[in-house]
Amino acid sequence: MRKTIKTFALASLICLSFIAKAQNTPKVSLYGFVRTDLIFDTRQTVYVREGNLNMFPTNELLDEYGNDINNSPMLNYSSIGSRMGIKATGPDILGAKVTGVLESEFFGISNATVNTLRLRHAYMKMNWTNQELLIGQTWHPLFTEECFPTVINFNTGIPFQPFNRSPQIRYTYTNNNFKLQLATLTERDFTTPGPAGASFTYLSNNAIPEFTAGAHYKKPSADSTKTFATGVVGEYKIFRPRMTTNTNVITTKKLSSAAAVLYAGYLTPKFDIKAKATYGQNMFNHLMIGGYAIRHFDAMPIDEDWDYTNLEVAAAWLNFTYKFNSKLHTGLFAGYAQNMGSKNNIYDWNNLNSYYGRAFDIAYLYRFSARIEYNVGKVQFGFEPEYSVAAYGNQRNSLGVLQNNTENYPTSKIKEKDNIRLLGAVTYTF
Repeated sequence: MRKTIKTFALASLICLSFIAKAQNTPKVSLYGFVRTDLIFDTRQTVYVREGNLNMFPTNELLDEYGNDINNSPMLNYSSIGSRMGIKATGPDILGAKVTGVLESEFFGISNATVNTLRLRHAYMKMNWTNQELLIGQTWHPLFTEECFPTVINFNTGIPFQPFNRSPQIRYTYTNNNFKLQLATLTERDFTTPGPAGASFTYLSNNAIPEFTAGAHYKKPSADSTKTFATGVVGEYKIFRPRMTTNTNVITTKKLSSAAAVLYAGYLTPKFDIKAKATYGQNMFNHLMIGGYAIRHFDAMPIDEDWDYTNLEVAAAWLNFTYKFNSKLHTGLFAGYAQNMGSKNNIYDWNNLNSYYGRAFDIAYLYRFSARIEYNVGKVQFGFEPEYSVAAYGNQRNSLGVLQNNTENYPTSKIKEKDNIRLLGAVTYTF
């Protein structure tokens, strides 16, 4: 009998040790997808990563005989968007559920590093009953994971939609249908422009992080089949474009920028409709148009210590999805962006050397696209024709706003350049 008791006790101890070990070992799962894009453009485009992520059609570029060099088609097959991630859960600490995500893809961090791994997400979350603390790199709060376009194109609606992943510390408080969110952030792959090109150093040298605050509301119907969601997020950042002037004198001149987004969405089992509006200053690091410029001065400042002024952009999009059944889905997207210029006069405003950012010769942009998706098990076949237009101007006023045959600018004109993209995508999810 004693031998039986000892054997049972020993077996119990072994089982308990295994249970304890299992409870202190994170549960790890692998996820991702393999994707290939088949891309055809009727015109040269402004893009990143071998055309995989297009932004807008290029301006005309004339040869010796007046022919537009950029009025030429493009074709590419690409699998660099394929990605892989690891998710770990547990063990719990401090009364919080702990999860971690590490996700990468083969997009590279620049056109020169295409086909190499880059970090997309790397964060840890601690979740209590109604609070969450996130530390690491993930979507910028202006992206709004609660509401973004579900297009097939990898551009996810840019440049009409903020698109950015940043290292951050983010706190979220949830109370029933409301969610309040505060975050401090720095920059990594999506960086601010400046005299030395795009770099994280302009924010870093200010030694103060970027701040965001958001309020979100999500209300499901009584039977939980329909959901209405809305929210607003604001951003504020201060950056230091230069450490020294052109005369090698220390400068501490800085520029602060602000932005805000407002979104709403209505989702049902059969269809969903989503919309979002953005108004922001210096939105270059969100893959939108604009940036900032050197502010006008009547006389050259001492030691060429310039001041700066923000360039502003207003943008909005509308996205609609309809599900015929579990396999066949279709949808529409429409987006518009307007170059709003600056609130202050710009130094030598028709000289592009006075500007830092992108698309200063574009007055406005718009895009329409339609899509159809067919899902078979873990495989999705998608097709999306997309029509994009960029309106280019040759003269701007002192605020950086492009003119079109105005009294003060009789030779100014704005020309629209368009592109049709035919996109096919095959995705296997695991």
